Amino acid sequence: MTDEEKVRENLVRRMLYRQGYALSKSKTRDSRAWDYGVYLITHILAGYDSGVVAAYCRSLDEAEKWALEGDRAAELEDASGRPEEDWEEIATVGAGWLGQAVGAGGYGPYPVKVLRGSDGGILFIKVDSPDGAPAYLAKIPAPPDVPAGRVVVHNQVRPTRRLGFHGFRAWLAEPGDKLTACSCDWAPELGTHYRVAD
Repeated sequence: MTDEEKVRENLVRRMLYRQGYALSKSKTRDSRAWDYGVYLITHILAGYDSGVVAAYCRSLDEAEKWALEGDRAAELEDASGRPEEDWEEIATVGAGWLGQAVGAGGYGPYPVKVLRGSDGGILFIKVDSPDGAPAYLAKIPAPPDVPAGRVVVHNQVRPTRRLGFHGFRAWLAEPGDKLTACSCDWAPELGTHYRVAD
């Protein structure tokens, strides 16, 4: 990618951020792979990249066009009401791919499904999580961003402030028997946080 292309990509990224979206480019280097050169536009919720895909773009030109046209609230509402059989499964990806693409994760594998328009082009893309798979946090949330009735939980890997480093993961969950209050000093600003019980 040339310097000029990098500048343009950053301009599109900032334009989308102001509209409440994050722009990510697939890290695949194999030009024969289905996700080579793909850009994903995802919703930012509570200040974090949610991993919820708003658009699937095959090039930076498509991503820029989408950003200039603005949000598609009516289309998104229509897509969310469409029956499951309207969505076509095109691939299955692991947590590693999903984490690279949108900063989310889980256990995997994840089915990737698309909703096509009348011309056969992809209108929307979604990644279905298996039942019970958490969506990993991309960064430590501020206390006001933790929804009521949810707590921050981390796995039993040695804690680090950099989520995803050396397998350390954190996610939001409902309090329950499988969780125990954690006494480590990983994120003191959260107050009480939890870990998976032994």
